[in-house]
This record gives sequence, C-alpha cells and structure tokens, in this order.
Amino acid sequence: MSGPLVILEHMFDFVPQVEAVARFDELVERHSPSTTAESAALVDRICAAARAENREAAAQLVAIHELFTYRLSRCAESEDWAIDTMDAVAAEVAAALRISQGLAGSRLRYARAMCERLPQVGEVFKAGDIDYRLFQTIVYRTDLITDDDVLAAVDAQLAVNVVRWPSMTHGWARRWTRSWPRRMPMRCGGASSARPTARSGSVMWGTAWRRFRAVC
Repeated sequence: MSGPLVILEHMFDFVPQVEAVARFDELVERHSPSTTAESAALVDRICAAARAENREAAAQLVAIHELFTYRLSRCAESEDWAIDTMDAVAAEVAAALRISQGLAGSRLRYARAMCERLPQVGEVFKAGDIDYRLFQTIVYRTDLITDDDVLAAVDAQLAVNVVRWPSMTHGWARRWTRSWPRRMPMRCGGASSARPTARSGSVMWGTAWRRFRAVC
C-alpha cells in the first residue's frame, strides 16, 4: 500500500506548479498579447481610421491651397499682393473653421509647402502614409532650402524614404533630416563641399545648415 499512498501524497505537489504556469501565461498574455482574428480586425480598423484621418488632413490643405490660388488669380501678380492674399485667405479659413487667424495662416503655409515646395512628399501625405505632425516636421526642416534643384532632390528622396522609416516619430524625423545637408549637394551634382554654404548657389544655405542641426 505504500506505493499508491506515496503517489497520492505527491499528486498534490503539482497543483502549485500548474497555478504558477497559468499565472505566467497570463502575465505573458498581458504584456505581449497574442494575435487573434478579432484583435487583427480591430488593429486593421485602427490603421484604416488613421490613414483616413491623414488623407482628410491632406485634403484640407489641398482645398486651402486651391482657395489661395483662386484668390490670388483675381489679383495682380506681385509679392505684395501674394502677402495680402495670404492674410485674406487666412482670415477666410479662420472664420470658416472657427479657429484663430494665426492657426489658419499656419495651415495655409503648410498647404503652400505641400503643393509648391514638396509635391512628392505631398502625394505621400495625401495617400495617408504619413500624418500631419510628421509632415509639419518635414516642412520645418526644409523651409530654408531655396535652391530649386536641391529642394527637388530632397523632396524626391524624402518621398521614397519616409514610408520606410521604422517609426514615424518627431525625433526620428529630426535625426534623419539633420543629415541632409551633408548628403544632398553630392547627390545633386552641385557644390563640391559636403557642407553647403551661401556659395553653393543659395544665400540661405548657411542658415539652413544651422536649422538642420538645431534641436527642436
């Protein structure tokens, strides 16, 4: 009888181990949830909503730019008229959206950047592949590039690379764009120096370099 009694006695030793395994599995599931059909469907809905939100934000900028172009076409072609038109359109957008004129003016500037300076990045934005905040970072980091050839090369390079970035964070965009001035002159076949200056064809390159290096 000693055999069955020993087995019966030690059978209860496995109960705490089973409970420990169950608690461990629960801990793993809590911190690293497994993918199920239901969770995958919900994540897909989240991604679709985010892309739709990005597309809507870009569509708003497109409409603002079209309004600006329309108002400007009804005025004389001069820099002063363009500035006055920007102020007038900003006021018009502010009243329509019930936002401040400063915020409306900011959206107009981003609308012009998307359609006039960075059209290829703008297409990526309109497709919903990047969000408004990342687009703002890109515009800020390229704002002082005045050489058309360099700007076009930066725009094309960004349009290709931005969708490949592992993280669409402000910090990642800042680190990536900080290295542009060291690379773009060689790619454009322009200046021989790796560090752009005013002599490379753009009077703003020196300031642009400092902005690229700056920490936001």
